[in-house]
Amino acid sequence: MKKSKLIILSILSILSFASCEKVIDLKLDNTDPRLVISGAISDADSIPIIKITQTIDYNEPNNFPEIQDATVVVRDDFGGADTFQARSRQGYRGVTLGVPGRTYSLAVFHDGKEYNSSVKMPIPIAIDSVNIEAITGFGGEELPLLTTYFQDPKGEKNYYYLNYLINGENSGDFSFLSDDLRDGEEIQVGTISDDYEGVEIGDTLTVQLQCIDASMYEYYRTLEALESGGGGGLGSTTPDNPVSNITGGALGYFKVFSQTEKDFIIQ
Repeated sequence: MKKSKLIILSILSILSFASCEKVIDLKLDNTDPRLVISGAISDADSIPIIKITQTIDYNEPNNFPEIQDATVVVRDDFGGADTFQARSRQGYRGVTLGVPGRTYSLAVFHDGKEYNSSVKMPIPIAIDSVNIEAITGFGGEELPLLTTYFQDPKGEKNYYYLNYLINGENSGDFSFLSDDLRDGEEIQVGTISDDYEGVEIGDTLTVQLQCIDASMYEYYRTLEALESGGGGGLGSTTPDNPVSNITGGALGYFKVFSQTEKDFIIQ
């Protein structure tokens, strides 16, 4: 698995973390099964999908059973309702196209229980520019540094998730951060990853800048802590599972985000 290292180009502070995506082994005892719900609503032109699985005992193989008999409904604060349809091994699919500024509520009904989440979609932020350059690492080797520039709005709390694609495919690299200590300033997010070492002239790098809410940022923050070995335990400030923004005892997340993107062609 490739490993990415995130650098936030700031003279004030390091604002975020990054790593490659990988499967997290949830630290569960032999307890009653819990639902794991994951899905997103965005203003991007894509089909919204909610996936639902069930936990297993920690000593069983990591083959999480899919739940296909739940009722999944997404509503907005303008009275709209979208009942998602179950697709075999493809999760539950809906038709909702998000509108920035609106609040979206997820309700999942299964086995007599209800699970809920409600998130307001942030206003999108435009990317000003993207560039890539070679820098010299500690061992004297040249490393590709991909930097994204955008302006943070003044006077409001903002959280960001950056996804990176190579020729339209996910690179496996990502970044996330808040605007702590950078309110109203230009933010520069630099990422160094071996994912970019194989790019060639003519290849297209795409940066997707997603504006997320505080609960989703907390999910990513605690997930990062678990991936880096800072899991729970006596005296720990990090839980054994990423902090979910879904009530009712489910694990997982309901991500509501707005997105802008910008291409950079290698020349």
